[in-house]
Amino acid sequence: KKMTLKRFQMDEWVIYDPFKNNAILTRPQRAVILYVYPASERSMYDYEIYIDEEPGIYKKVLDKDLHYPDS
Repeated sequence: KKMTLKRFQMDEWVIYDPFKNNAILTRPQRAVILYVYPASERSMYDYEIYIDEEPGIYKKVLDKDLHYPDS
């Protein structure tokens, strides 16, 4: 099997915004990568994140919904 490296690593701060291409629905949220799913475990999600809000939220997400804070 070919090993593919993910764009983000554990403990990296990112922006979670699944609606970044929709001006009405976009709501960027600061989050940290808690877990990067290896290919063997990846059936639907790429990462588990913690969204830094009150209250904090744990979510399983796709790579396409994340970006670096300065991009």
